[in-house]
Amino acid sequence: MKKLLCRCAVLCAVAALLLCVVGAACAATPFDPDVIAESVLRLMIFDANGDLIASGSGFVMFDRSTLVTNYHVIEDAAQIIADNDDGSEYFLTKVLICSEEKDIAILRFASASDRTPLEYSTDSLKRGSDVWTIGYPLGYSPYTLTTGIISSIFTDDGADYVQYDAAITNGNSGGALVNDQGKVIGITTAGFVGGENMNVAVRIHEVLDLYKKWDGVTTYPMRQYKSAVYGHVSTATPKPATPTPTPRPVTPTPRPVVTATPYTSSLKLNDTCTVKNGKVTISWSDPSNSYPYKVTWQQVYNGKA
Repeated sequence: MKKLLCRCAVLCAVAALLLCVVGAACAATPFDPDVIAESVLRLMIFDANGDLIASGSGFVMFDRSTLVTNYHVIEDAAQIIADNDDGSEYFLTKVLICSEEKDIAILRFASASDRTPLEYSTDSLKRGSDVWTIGYPLGYSPYTLTTGIISSIFTDDGADYVQYDAAITNGNSGGALVNDQGKVIGITTAGFVGGENMNVAVRIHEVLDLYKKWDGVTTYPMRQYKSAVYGHVSTATPKPATPTPTPRPVTPTPRPVVTATPYTSSLKLNDTCTVKNGKVTISWSDPSNSYPYKVTWQQVYNGKA
């Protein structure tokens, strides 16, 4: 009986320990990460030659057609293909607006996706608060989930960041940093070289501020992403407009008016009268001819003589 009681006590202790572990796990992840991860996508970056040059992460936000990631993720991109653990693929073909300074890019799918936009929170942050990262490190799928706490909150070069100690690596850039409610509070962006889990995320209100600066209409092809940088000023030299030739006034040249005073001359039989190039030549063959014939200049000029 004592042995049985001891065994029961041991089993109860083990069960209690398991409950504690499960409870701790539930407490560590108070939301379903798989639901959040459905809207966090892996990004495959291709250059103008069609070569795969990088990978990153991004998440659907604002609406089913819009994705948020880091600016450095899309650098040198001509085409971006996004996919998910369930095998779904999407083409990202347009850039709405981006900021190189704050490392934010807001992109547009070729057509609306079937992904639910993630909720976000702009509430104040506190050191020690639990956070989770969701992304695709080194471009591998399925997604990874890491956890940590907020280490610091700071501003650098006009951009607000949150520092955290949840592990990330290359490929996590552009992923989602979420709070204990599963709401996005930042874009996982970078880590300090030589730092042990000293990682930073651009705070989500920076994304909201940039999105509000988009005019709601203009988009740019992916390979022209630099034109979508907020405040971008084109350095291209505009081609001069082709001048419209001014027609010269045409002044008609008046034809010379030939005026001549008619005169008469006595032509006699066998005399000749020829006209050449406007010149009248008269030759008399017999001055004693008595049959005069009156000829005027006008008659000769008109060839009627």
